[in-house]
Amino acid sequence: MRTIAVLDSSVRLVVFQFLMKSALVPAIIPSKRISKAPPLPTVSGVEVLKSTPRVGLATLAGNIAFGENYEIVDVWKKPHETNWNTSFVRFVFCHKEHVRRDELFPSFVAQKKELERIFVEMVSNNLWATQCHLNPYFEKDGDPSGLVLMFGCAGRVPNTEVFQGGRDENNRGVGPKVLLSVLSPYLVLTIANWVVLADPDPIPETVPAPAV
Repeated sequence: MRTIAVLDSSVRLVVFQFLMKSALVPAIIPSKRISKAPPLPTVSGVEVLKSTPRVGLATLAGNIAFGENYEIVDVWKKPHETNWNTSFVRFVFCHKEHVRRDELFPSFVAQKKELERIFVEMVSNNLWATQCHLNPYFEKDGDPSGLVLMFGCAGRVPNTEVFQGGRDENNRGVGPKVLLSVLSPYLVLTIANWVVLADPDPIPETVPAPAV
């Protein structure tokens, strides 16, 4: 188990950005809007989680999306700069103390529930190679004001059923079938508001006979 960050009011935004095949991006997700605001300073954040394969995001995502402290405020997609077969899809959650509801796009508000459903499906049906940074948050005038917890998610792996004990030398499945997420590390938000990378439960020493 490893603590990644602490979510308090100083963490203004929690962002999940997925890199995935463009053909798999739901059509309802809008394209990124062109910003008319002047560019903000480019400041490197602090890496708090190195890229880790096959991470389960569903538990943490549910804690944030439907918890008491954050709410979804924006969703968009953008083609990759060089690989046009892939796109970035971003879901942005804002601490409720800082949500400016009068600035939310009406089209987003109208589709909010559907976009939340899509987010839940993306993190429940897949595991992701996940990297995390803690970045500074800047106001429109460029002044720093708080932090952004940014999850970069790529390397999508469908959360399908696999044999709990893998396969033996004869390629026969060992043990019962379980979802891949049961055997994978996962992110969770604790009662103390710590974002933690937890290890999967250990596989029992005694497993059923090999499956045919």
